[in-house]
Amino acid sequence: MDINILEECFLSNKATLTKPSGGSFTSREIDIISCLINGGTVKSVYKVLGISPHTVSTHIANIRNDLNCRSQDEIIKIAQSSDNFIPIRERFIDLLLFSKFKETLENIVTLV
Repeated sequence: MDINILEECFLSNKATLTKPSGGSFTSREIDIISCLINGGTVKSVYKVLGISPHTVSTHIANIRNDLNCRSQDEIIKIAQSSDNFIPIRERFIDLLLFSKFKETLENIVTLV
């Protein structure tokens, strides 16, 4: 089965957050905001999302720039004041489930 199809099933929560300048954050940026809201650090975020620490840091810098923030705490405060805070926060659960599911599939493949 295609991993992208499985990812769509696990990540059906389509949380959004609008940029002050207009437009919306990408789904990956929402994933990172969701992880930050739930206490994530660069290290925990890259492990959950399966991307490099440098990529996580770059996304966080872009999000800070788009929100005109100086810190991750400010990103969290802005997200918390959003009408979509709950779906963004809950997306983290989907991300964790998918991450664990993908890891389990990879382990099964090595056994076969």
